[in-house]
Amino acid sequence: MSGCLKAALIVGGVVVALGLLVGACVIVFAESASEVVEDLADEFGTADEDDYDIEITDCSVDDLGFPQAEGRITNTSDKRQGFSIDVEFADDDGTIIGTGTEWLQSFAEGATAEWSTSTFEQTEATSIECTVTDVSYTIFDNEGG
Repeated sequence: MSGCLKAALIVGGVVVALGLLVGACVIVFAESASEVVEDLADEFGTADEDDYDIEITDCSVDDLGFPQAEGRITNTSDKRQGFSIDVEFADDDGTIIGTGTEWLQSFAEGATAEWSTSTFEQTEATSIECTVTDVSYTIFDNEGG
């Protein structure tokens, strides 16, 4: 076997070995990244509807014309969890007046927390509709997954 052929085989073998090593690293990294994404989804982003029960107990306009909403949220997840609650305020015609967000520190599984939010947009409407548009996880005092 000639020297050039041996060198080509050695270089080819090294390239294949490096390719296999890089491929294995990519697979390990992809699996680790997938786990990180799943963990982050438990800490941020839209909450799983199975992890909470929410209700609006009051939807009204205060004396100065600012819409406000109050309610309760129960942590039905299997861990201590914080939530943020987005509420949309609309008049009787369905016109959006504004939105509000309440950020709750984490609380124990099975526990219920009171929440309230309002918007800085005033209205002349005396009757409004309040709708919870999103419940998300927060990291405030979270103990993690």
